[in-house]
Parts: sequence; structure tokens; C-alpha cells
Amino acid sequence: MVWICPIYKSPMADNGYDISDYYQLNPEFGDMRDLDELINKAKEKGNKSGP
Repeated sequence: MVWICPIYKSPMADNGYDISDYYQLNPEFGDMRDLDELINKAKEKGNKSGP
């Protein structure tokens, strides 16, 4: 399992838990292509994505 939280867009006043947009990643963590690549590589290694 890979736990990646919080990754959503945030002003980072509360270490990322003060999410300002649930539809965008915080730029310091990359973009959706990066997240898709991470998920795909994790699946290749036998990890399953969320519910």
C-alpha cells in the first residue's frame, strides 16, 4: 500500500490538510500525469488502487 495524503491543492497553512481545491494537486507534488504514472507503476508492482 502507498499512502499519499494530503496531495490536493492547499495554502499549506496546516501541512496540506487545509485543502482549497479537491480537484487539483498541489503543484509541489507534480500534476495529474505524475499521479497517473505513480498509480500505474504501483499497479505494476502489485498494489491496488482505492475502493
